[in-house]
Amino acid sequence: MKEIMVIVKKDLQETVRNKVFLLSIAVTIFLAYYMLNNMKNTIGTLLNTNAGVEPAVLIQPIIDVTLFILALLTATYFSSLISSYTLLIEKTKHSLESLLCTPLSLKQFWFGKTMSMFIPSIVIGFLFSIAAFCALNIFIISPKVGYWIYPGAASLVAILIVTPAIVLFISALFYLLQLIIANVRTINIIFMCVILVAVNILVLGPVISTSSWAIVFISLGAAVILGLADLFLSRLLTKERIVLSSKG
Repeated sequence: MKEIMVIVKKDLQETVRNKVFLLSIAVTIFLAYYMLNNMKNTIGTLLNTNAGVEPAVLIQPIIDVTLFILALLTATYFSSLISSYTLLIEKTKHSLESLLCTPLSLKQFWFGKTMSMFIPSIVIGFLFSIAAFCALNIFIISPKVGYWIYPGAASLVAILIVTPAIVLFISALFYLLQLIIANVRTINIIFMCVILVAVNILVLGPVISTSSWAIVFISLGAAVILGLADLFLSRLLTKERIVLSSKG
């Protein structure tokens, strides 16, 4: 475990010092601001057209979905960014081979690299979700209804349990595929497209309008599928494939 933490600590230090990582945080802040600005118009329209309805009934589902999607997308995006940057540098500098010579097994090496992607990504996802919740209430909801509206239990379960599970398994899958396939950027593009399509189906699909817990169960199902995919594809993880992909 001590050797695994050495890998995690090293990668985390490199990630924090990476200018691309810091720039991506700034870009994410701008996109979050743009999303919240659009939500301001949506919430205003809902309140104006449903004057006789309790505001919490109208606004809470929006908060639930927004915070979950923001946490999931932000964490997944940064996981992809960190994995592509660190592995690309290791393949370019041909330092990956030396890392494989450590006493760690391939599974331990994979786990250490996964955790170095997962930890900063999920922390950033949580922070953006909390910041969005506060900004929504301070600048949009409270001025209109006079009090704060909090997310429901389903949203909290989705953010605190489902999101970490999905991000952990996605991080593992990211790094596994990038270890055995030469074209790192293509993998990231495919994953982000799949995630965006899945999120649109979840948000726009009729299942969300029937039950706020539906998104939790569907997302848990996605986490299980990702976990099984990690378990199945881990059999392909060999030193020969890793070395060949770094020379591709």
